[in-house]
Amino acid sequence: MLSFPEAPFPAVELYPNQFGNVSLDGLTLNASETDRFRFLYNSDGPLILQTTGSLDPVMAFYPVDGVPRAIRDLGGAGQNPLIFRTAIPVGEILHVAIQPDFGSPLGAYGLEIDGPANTFQTVAISSVNHDGQRLNETIGAGTDYDFYRFTPTTGGTWRIEVSPDAGFDVSIHVFDENGVPIAGDFDAPLNAGGRGVSEVVNIPVSYGESYFVRVDGVEEVAGDYDVLIAGPDPNALLDAPFPFFQTLYTNQKGFASTGLQSMTGPGYPDVYEVFLDNMGTVTVKSSLIGNPMEPLIAFYQGDGPADQLSETGVPPLEQVLSRGDVPGHQRH
Repeated sequence: MLSFPEAPFPAVELYPNQFGNVSLDGLTLNASETDRFRFLYNSDGPLILQTTGSLDPVMAFYPVDGVPRAIRDLGGAGQNPLIFRTAIPVGEILHVAIQPDFGSPLGAYGLEIDGPANTFQTVAISSVNHDGQRLNETIGAGTDYDFYRFTPTTGGTWRIEVSPDAGFDVSIHVFDENGVPIAGDFDAPLNAGGRGVSEVVNIPVSYGESYFVRVDGVEEVAGDYDVLIAGPDPNALLDAPFPFFQTLYTNQKGFASTGLQSMTGPGYPDVYEVFLDNMGTVTVKSSLIGNPMEPLIAFYQGDGPADQLSETGVPPLEQVLSRGDVPGHQRH
C-alpha cells in the first residue's frame, strides 16, 4: 500500500521556462523512495503533469498544502503518459510526489510539466553599443519571480549580470527562444551564494534570436536588483581579412582618397584595401568635418590583428598614422 506525505515537505525546486514548461529525464527511484518536487506560477491557466519512461509510476499532486488532491496510477510499466489536467491557483506552491508502484519493476522515468506561460518584460538593446539594462526592479516577498526577454543586436558572447541590493540574494536562469535552458537547469538555478552578490553568466548567442532571463529571490525574501546585459565591445578591433571593404586605387604619386564619408558609429568600421607597388612609408590621415567623434585608424599588413594603431585622446580635427618600411606588391 503506497503512502504519500502531506504537503508542504522538503522537495526539489523546479523552475518553469518562459512557456511554463519543465522537462526532466533520467530520474530513477528505489522501491522505498519518493521523489518530491515543488514549483509555482505567477499566471493562471491549465496545468498538465506527465511522466515518461519505463518506470511504472504513481503520482500524487498537491494544489494546496495537506494530503494530495489527486493520485494517478495507470497500472503498468510503459503505459505512459500519466497525466493530470487541472487549473492551478496563482502564486501557490504546488507539490508533486512520485513513487514506483508496489511490486513493479524499477526503471528510469522523466517528468514533463506544461503550465501557463510566464509573463515577461523586455530589455531594450542598443544597436550601437550592444547593451541594455533594467534598473531598480523588485521581487516581492514569498513566491515572486521575474522574466526578461532580450534580442541580441549581434552574435558572439554576451554577458548577463543581475546585481541585487546588499541584503538580497538572487538566482538566475537563461533560456533560449525554444525554452531550452542554456544557463542553469530546470532543477538547478545559478546562484553564487550570498546576499549582495551579483550573478554573472556569459553565453553564446545568435543574432536576431530572443533569450529569456529568469530572476528568483532566494529564501523568499523581498529585494531590489538591476539587470545588465552586454554584448561584444563595439570598439574592439577585428582581425583581417574583412568580409566587406572598399578598394582604393593610388595614382602615379601613390595617393588615394575616399572622399567625404559618413561613419555610423562604434561597431561599424569603415574598411579600405589598397595595393602598393613600392616599399616605403605610408601615411594615413582622417579628417573630421563637424563631427566630435574620435576616429581610430588601424593598419593591417596581410591577415591577422592590426600592426599599428593611431594614437587616441581628445577628438582631433585630424588623426594621422604613419608607417615606414611598408612592403610593396601587397594589399594593406
